[in-house]
Amino acid sequence: MLAKDGPLKQMFKGTLEQLLKAESFKLSSAFCRREQSWQQSEREKSQNP
Repeated sequence: MLAKDGPLKQMFKGTLEQLLKAESFKLSSAFCRREQSWQQSEREKSQNP
């Protein structure tokens, strides 16, 4: 392994981690929204049988 590829690898790893964090955040927020709308429709169903 070359010594000079250290910082570049670090930068690449950091970028990857940021991308992963952003993706998981988007996924979890989308999931939360779906959960909420599902709960809302369930509530409406129970109110209007």
